[in-house]
Amino acid sequence: MKINWEKAGWILWGLAGWITAFLIAEKFFSKPPNITFEINEEEAFYQSAIELDSRFNFLNDELEKRAVFHCGKRLGRYVNDPIGFLLALICVESDFRHEVIGKKGEIGILQIHPLWTKEIKREILEHKFENICFGVKILEELFKRYNDVFLVLRAWNTGSISKSNQKFIDRFFTCADKVGWQKEVRK
Repeated sequence: MKINWEKAGWILWGLAGWITAFLIAEKFFSKPPNITFEINEEEAFYQSAIELDSRFNFLNDELEKRAVFHCGKRLGRYVNDPIGFLLALICVESDFRHEVIGKKGEIGILQIHPLWTKEIKREILEHKFENICFGVKILEELFKRYNDVFLVLRAWNTGSISKSNQKFIDRFFTCADKVGWQKEVRK
């Protein structure tokens, strides 16, 4: 028996094409694709905090929420509930509105006084994230210096602990109740 190699080659070529097509179909159509997204631990913690803590709903956008979460937790050395403390301060300063400009030129959601703009450019403070993070930096310095919530609030509001603005402190604690700040202070 004589083998026609040319015909056999075409048969094998056709068979290889069918096998390849079958393997491709098997790979792409029989199982759902294995797609994974990597979320780092910090991002996962942020996402769960935002979902579980309804106080973040006071904030208007994602950037403000991220700033309060990421920068605000630095206040945890000084107050038991740093997010609540920062939200209460935002509430009393701007009622959660970023575009507010104060009577003395205070800027942004935390109403940072122009006195501080010598250290950082005013344009930078107009950005939500930077305004909140810079405000937290100021608060950290005040807590290091005074280590007392009342003194920190007085210094934050008036620039001095010798001046007292009881209306501001009363409004702060009203806002603290509104946002659910747990008032235990760390010593």
